[in-house]
Amino acid sequence: NPKPQSEELAERLLRIGYNTVRFHHHENDLVLHEKDSSVKLNPQNMDMFDYFFNELKKRGIYCTTDMYVSRVVLRTELWPGETGRVEMSEFKLLLPVCKEAMDNWKAFSRNFLTHKNPYTGMTYAEDPCLAWISMVNENTPSLNIVRQQTKVGELWRQAWKAWLLDKYGSEE
Repeated sequence: NPKPQSEELAERLLRIGYNTVRFHHHENDLVLHEKDSSVKLNPQNMDMFDYFFNELKKRGIYCTTDMYVSRVVLRTELWPGETGRVEMSEFKLLLPVCKEAMDNWKAFSRNFLTHKNPYTGMTYAEDPCLAWISMVNENTPSLNIVRQQTKVGELWRQAWKAWLLDKYGSEE
């Protein structure tokens, strides 16, 4: 039973002086791993998360997290008919230029932030104990993306051309 462990860890963190906890690389454990979706929350794992979050909150320890760090996204979720996983760094780079990636990110974020924690009686979006949220961890694009001869590179080139046309009326 992880609940006594949650209580013990929260108490230890308090006693050694922590006032903030970052939940990092955890979101993959919070979802059900289904053949066609990576955004539905796993009720059992969310219960463990909810309980630990509440134990931290009871002790005045604030929390922070990211809406995307390393959650496994299936290629079929973005491109029907494709198989395998979208690499973590690839997914981060797809967000600004691929509607399906952004929709996936929004769906997970919505599911997580609107999930009501039964121990606090609040959703994570409402709870001031979740004091900071990073939208995407380490997603800084570089010029090298545009040079890649990959699906990601092509989407970035298309977005760049569309921006140039909109801004200047030409790709030149």
